[in-house]
Amino acid sequence: MGFAKDLRSGKIKKTPPTQNSDLVLLLDNIYDTFNVGGMYRVGDAAGVSHIYHCGSTPISPDPKIKRAAVGLDDYIKHSAVPDILAKIKELKKEGYTIVALEQAANSQLFNSVAYRGKIAL
Repeated sequence: MGFAKDLRSGKIKKTPPTQNSDLVLLLDNIYDTFNVGGMYRVGDAAGVSHIYHCGSTPISPDPKIKRAAVGLDDYIKHSAVPDILAKIKELKKEGYTIVALEQAANSQLFNSVAYRGKIAL
């Protein structure tokens, strides 16, 4: 059996991820539940402290998200945010730097940027 299957079945007890309170994710209108669940795995690897589901991004409890997230939605704080622009303004007031992730002609590689301080991706 694989790790994810063992975790979901309860054979492995997941300890809460090591969280970096200076790193959060904002998911804006991501419609595919499997992609949303995948972001929990990314968040776990990066040590994010919170995932914000903005706009029409579905949120748990959702069995497809839970399966793709391998149960990490039980450990990483998350909340629904109807207005991403209002949340961005709030995070900026809290001292976060907002970093947009997108593929474009002038994009920089994610790991080539020196991130400092509070970051919202």
